[in-house]
Amino acid sequence: MARYTLGVNWDNQSIHACVVKATMSEFTIEKLLRFQRELDENGQALNHVTDDVKTVLKDLGMTLDTCIVSLPESEVMHRQLMRPFSDRKKIAGTIQAEMETLLPFGESDLEVDFVLAGKNPGELTIVDAVAARSSSVRNLVAGLKNIGLDPVIVDAPSGALVAGAKNVFDLASDSNYIILYMGWHESTFAILHGNHLAHIGALPFGFKRILTDLDSDGDFSNDQPYDKQFHQGIRAGKRLNPLIRELLIALERVGQRQDEYVLIPTGYTQRIEDLAECFEGAGGITVEIPPAREAVSDGSINDILKSFMAVSLALRGVDSSDSINFRQGDLAYTRKLENLKGYARAWAKPLAILIILWIAWLGLDVYFKSQLKDEIVAKIRKEFTAVMPQGTPMVAPVQQMQQHLAALSSKSGIFVETPQDTPLQILHDVSLKFTRDIEITLDIITIDENSITLAGDTQSYDNVERIKGKLGELEYITDVKIVSANVDKQDQRVKFKLICKKGSAG
Repeated sequence: MARYTLGVNWDNQSIHACVVKATMSEFTIEKLLRFQRELDENGQALNHVTDDVKTVLKDLGMTLDTCIVSLPESEVMHRQLMRPFSDRKKIAGTIQAEMETLLPFGESDLEVDFVLAGKNPGELTIVDAVAARSSSVRNLVAGLKNIGLDPVIVDAPSGALVAGAKNVFDLASDSNYIILYMGWHESTFAILHGNHLAHIGALPFGFKRILTDLDSDGDFSNDQPYDKQFHQGIRAGKRLNPLIRELLIALERVGQRQDEYVLIPTGYTQRIEDLAECFEGAGGITVEIPPAREAVSDGSINDILKSFMAVSLALRGVDSSDSINFRQGDLAYTRKLENLKGYARAWAKPLAILIILWIAWLGLDVYFKSQLKDEIVAKIRKEFTAVMPQGTPMVAPVQQMQQHLAALSSKSGIFVETPQDTPLQILHDVSLKFTRDIEITLDIITIDENSITLAGDTQSYDNVERIKGKLGELEYITDVKIVSANVDKQDQRVKFKLICKKGSAG
């Protein structure tokens, strides 16, 4: 059964939504939608973001299993820490208190999470920690709940980028990548060595800053607002240098600057025509789009790159490695229920098939048992006719033949084993006579037509006498004789042998 995960991301200009369809073996980008928000004359959104997200949900027109969102980078604080151990439980137990001392405000109500970014030259574990105010997470979730969305993951944008890059692109193991998502107000990035996370971070530089500089320099016409013109594409030129400089500083600070990198541009970078020229000229960084994985999407790779944050968030429902969730404590129980629902749906068809097969097997079992019963009844009828006096009605054939055999035996004086004298019944009766207060080990028990022989060992001669007396109480035993009773020198137990003479009951 397929599961549908919604990733939704927004800014002042637009809302991006992505739905990923995932089965037990593969996933595909099912739908990708961009919704342009209505703006007032000052460039501010006319509607509250939840109202616009609600409109997007109507346009999707799908039943969703999971929703994943992220806080804006302005609400997320990044810190890099070192630990002499890599056990996630140990790190989680020590990171909260240290993060509180590193943040620029006094706040005890924090949501803290982290990802591991390998080892430094001193073999210490690099911990990229992120924190957000609990109130920010609660407000975001409460607003979405009002429109029927209950996100199971509230991610950090940089953490989501890792899932997007690893699952959308076929990354070369010997290459280093910077995945850059330029937002409206700020940008976020993740550094990968092949498929391995090396660093996540954010930059206080967004697309709006470039447009504002262009507008102030008179590079936009006066015929229409600049926010209507940037859809055609812009040339940023030197206005992109602050972003490149901040990125290089971030690489230097975390010890990653010495490597050569390929930049994967996403978000609003897709509207900057001279992006590659600027990065290669000012930073020596190559801009390149790696090949996409097969069957990821039937749509355009450009559409995926423009809405890459929404795509990355949706893919967090598929890839939980290197994951961040500011809501992990709040939704632990709910997440378990969602997983159980997903498993129930996935196993619904196999379970239905098993039930059908079980019903079919039950029907066949009844049929074959009916056939077997008819065969047994036919054989009993044949035997009954052969041994019973002619004209005897067959009512309870087995009991009738047993009674007839007993009558013949009594006339001839021959002892015939009755149902009460069968070996199984004798063993049952003998075992009942050996009560718990008699400690006994039987090695041999032999049953024939005339006698029962028992051999074994017990604790004392008194026990042998008690065993003899108990066996003599059986109605089909006429005499019990102790053949031998001797003390074993090795274990001081009394080894005995008894012979019980059988006779007709009564």
